[in-house]
Amino acid sequence: MRARWVLDLKSSHDDDVPRTLIASYWPGRYYVVETLFIDTASSNRPLSVLIRKIDPESAKDVYVTQVFNCDASGWPRSNEYVLHYAEYPDRERAIRGHRETVELLRKGRLPLKKRLRFRVDGTYKWTRWAAPGGKGYGMIEWIAVFAGLGAAIWAFRSISSLWLALPGALIAWFLSTNLVGALWALIRRLVEGAEGIR
Repeated sequence: MRARWVLDLKSSHDDDVPRTLIASYWPGRYYVVETLFIDTASSNRPLSVLIRKIDPESAKDVYVTQVFNCDASGWPRSNEYVLHYAEYPDRERAIRGHRETVELLRKGRLPLKKRLRFRVDGTYKWTRWAAPGGKGYGMIEWIAVFAGLGAAIWAFRSISSLWLALPGALIAWFLSTNLVGALWALIRRLVEGAEGIR
């Protein structure tokens, strides 16, 4: 995709961080390149404080550049999926990375791949640790393990046939641990969305 035109927009989040609208030659196809500051590690907002308490290792202040499909005014068609994602540790690198992303997209050299917005890997990244054999050892991981254990015991005791009780307990384990992981991913998405809206 080569750009028909490129327009710098005023950022809705921070006046110093760039936001760019790019129109392709294909009618009705527009992209917005947006760079945001996500301050999960230093913010005093309730969701950020919760993230730091539950999973302190994942809380960090970072600049994020994302590319979305959008309408002609620059509003993303869907915040659920992102076409390109990059993280930067400081403002200078983020602005430079934003300009490079815009230039590559303008020339048609930026590989665009539709993926879940949250940290590129989406929910999977935040639920795989909850399944048996995951590598998590923090508080949220232990909550998932105990939720899975409780569900497995409940399923085993509720089903009268031993041949059905064992698979039922395993299924309950997988479902409940991944449910905890999915809820945690939802909280993380809400935090990142709230950080970006401010």
